[in-house]
Amino acid sequence: GRRTGRQLKRPWSAGKTSSDAGTAQRSGNPPERRVFHAQRGGNLRPLGRRGCQLKDGALNSYHVSCARAIADITRGRGLDKRAALIAITTAITESSLHNDTEPNDLDSLGLFQQRPSQGWGTPAQVTDLIYATNAFLNAMLRKFPNNSWMTGDIGAICQAVQVSKYPDNYDKNLHDAQIVVPHEP
Repeated sequence: GRRTGRQLKRPWSAGKTSSDAGTAQRSGNPPERRVFHAQRGGNLRPLGRRGCQLKDGALNSYHVSCARAIADITRGRGLDKRAALIAITTAITESSLHNDTEPNDLDSLGLFQQRPSQGWGTPAQVTDLIYATNAFLNAMLRKFPNNSWMTGDIGAICQAVQVSKYPDNYDKNLHDAQIVVPHEP
């Protein structure tokens, strides 16, 4: 079909997708089911039975649009792509890259499952992709000053920022984040 919305610049030589970042900012029903897997060079191809470790077992265009929007926001802040990898790993682990507008656990909402009761923002803010991504990145930069997030275990960094009751889940989803984080040229 025809693309709608504005197309954001692709950070770090991203591959092609059938979605746009605008899709990720809208909550509600994801667009048609299109499933992808990364090939060498960062291009995405249709995915067969193997997929991301997402709730439904596959990476669709909605998930890709959410991840690409997180990458675009991270790049727009002038951060290295490792920051996008950390943020996307967290979003996959916390919400399976779905911008939840209804609480799943206590009052956890949005891509990062941020809790308004824990000071992450209002329900409207934590379900806003731009606000939620910036809140996550701000917390990461506070907890890892002087770019110390550039080294060390990514799962441990995600856990230090997010403080999940399931700290080992981040490492399990790192590979999936690497699929959708655009590659260097």
